[in-house]
Amino acid sequence: IGSGHEVAGRVNRVPAVPVRTIGAGGGSIAWLDPGRALRVGPQSAGADPGPACYGRGGTEPTVTDAHLVVGNIPSDLALGGTVLLDLHAAETAVGDLGRAAGLSPADTAAGILEVVDSNMEHALRSVSVEEGADPRESVLVAFGGAGGLHATRLARRLGMTRVLVPPLSGVFSALGLLLASPRADTVRTVMMDEGDPRLGATVTELVAAVQLRFRDLYGTEAETVTVTADVRYRGQSHELEVTTEPVWRIVRERFESLHHQQFGFTRSGEPIEVVNLRATAEGSPPMTWTDLAGLPDSTTPVGEEGVWRRETLPPGFTLTGPALVVEANSAVLVGGGEEMAVLEDGTLEIALGR
Repeated sequence: IGSGHEVAGRVNRVPAVPVRTIGAGGGSIAWLDPGRALRVGPQSAGADPGPACYGRGGTEPTVTDAHLVVGNIPSDLALGGTVLLDLHAAETAVGDLGRAAGLSPADTAAGILEVVDSNMEHALRSVSVEEGADPRESVLVAFGGAGGLHATRLARRLGMTRVLVPPLSGVFSALGLLLASPRADTVRTVMMDEGDPRLGATVTELVAAVQLRFRDLYGTEAETVTVTADVRYRGQSHELEVTTEPVWRIVRERFESLHHQQFGFTRSGEPIEVVNLRATAEGSPPMTWTDLAGLPDSTTPVGEEGVWRRETLPPGFTLTGPALVVEANSAVLVGGGEEMAVLEDGTLEIALGR
């Protein structure tokens, strides 16, 4: 979480997690542009009527329909445990687009997946390579109902060698709300030069204010309060946010440590200034991972013809692709030669190799 993010070209100083989104979900609609090039999204079939294969009246081809046509999703899989898939409807929707494009249904479905993979690859590069980070040194974490169907293909495009698919990945965003700590934030612009005697009193006021805000929001007392400061060398145009205490010596030490870590140097002896002071109060989350333990009761994995039921795979279970791991709310595609292992907490780890 940080501040200073841009929204529609304007700087927003509210603490936030930067999220880059694109129209590449399972309901994203495939279409032909005026030049007859295949496109996917941002238009979406949504959940109602949803993809054609949902059998709820949707007629336009979507990413989910393409997965069903190429066999990445078993036609007998009930999504969410209740939605039966209509393979014929998916083939009809994809076939109609294919005739307009002069392609077979299979080639059209493969093209849809290639286009949506390209869109996602571009988004991943925009938050890694374009920001100076090498994705090859990172691990790709996949979630969402169809995230696991694209994960290893995307990782290979970016030169990554490992993918993690956490438990309950199909409902990961909702799960995040349950596992997130209740939180309240407050911030004050102070513009204090190093040594300003008001630092201690201002921090005390902020802590009291954020505790009151937390109490008003949640009706309980905060368990922890953290104070941070936006600090810079005098005259700099940007600040670094550091966790601190109301002691100038500590402010300088932590700022210069972070400055050296990010930029490789410090300006010893040059005065610093605090632009903003922030206080964050937090409590305990409604649930924990322990409450959601979903490891199998049995140690007998269930699978046939390369399709495995995720809820039956115990920690330590391994397989080599090609394979498909399915559950009620998601599916994970393991490519040929890729090695998957179930970790102690139920996370799927897929090693791609170089």
